[in-house]
Amino acid sequence: MTFDSMRKVDVEPYPENKRLKGILLRIVQIAKRHRDLLFIDDNDGVAPLSIIITTLASRTYEICATNFEYDHELDLIVDVLRRMPSMLETGTFQGRAVWYLWNQTTSGENFCEKWNKYPERAIAFFEWHRRILADVELLARAQGLDQVRRRLGDVFGMGPANKAMDSLTERVDTARATGRLSVTKSAGLIMGTTAASATPVPANTFFGDRR
Repeated sequence: MTFDSMRKVDVEPYPENKRLKGILLRIVQIAKRHRDLLFIDDNDGVAPLSIIITTLASRTYEICATNFEYDHELDLIVDVLRRMPSMLETGTFQGRAVWYLWNQTTSGENFCEKWNKYPERAIAFFEWHRRILADVELLARAQGLDQVRRRLGDVFGMGPANKAMDSLTERVDTARATGRLSVTKSAGLIMGTTAASATPVPANTFFGDRR
């Protein structure tokens, strides 16, 4: 199954005041892809809305990127996903829980308004959050490219997994060929500008010798 063949659960746009790019964009893409797969047969309309996922990820990313340091990109992804529910506000009304996620650009607009009318939507969100956090934490513990590919396939489908791994392999090969691939004890292989403690990885001709 390809991403293009996935049934779209909702089509809410990204908040206009956010410029999603780089790692934040990848976090949102991962979260929405996981949501699409988990709720592919959602006939009740309980799947978490894109606007809620994007808003929570954006606000959590800002806090994480501003206040913490991470050894690896995947550590940041896991931490952002883990902290997403902390951006929600909650209270009680007539003896039942109510939820708030305010639109910072439109006064009085609560993205979680439907949760308060249909509590099953809140239940679905927290079940999805539990599942994606467990899946990504498992992926973060993967050792070796084969295990990463397999676990990516388990979570996101083999089509997207193969595409992601092929892209990674191409990036590694390019970095190796241009002398931008190094290895450190703490981070393993790194690409781009390298630290003083990093050991360059020689280019490989794949004919049994190195240039």
